Amino acid sequence: MKKSLTLALCAAALSFVALPSAHAGSDTFVVKFEYQKDDPIAVSYAAIEKRARKECMRQIDTTFRSTANNRMVVQCTGELTDLAVAESNNAELVAYHNSK
Repeated sequence: MKKSLTLALCAAALSFVALPSAHAGSDTFVVKFEYQKDDPIAVSYAAIEKRARKECMRQIDTTFRSTANNRMVVQCTGELTDLAVAESNNAELVAYHNSK
């Protein structure tokens, strides 16, 4: 069974995006995380982290109109993963995340 988690995020909530004041477009984006409920917790966590990284690369590339640099992607991925894990309300996932 797939478990879905959808986050509507304000880009300003993630410190990786310091949107230029001239940025035309929405500063909100939606990320849908999916993982298999019956998978081992490490597999579910890896799926969330992979989705976060992919979305961060897309958002950074779009916002700054250039290739995302590694520091920005790492920071964004960490922050987005933090938010997704917290919103999952899955105690095992939270414990796994906190042990990293």
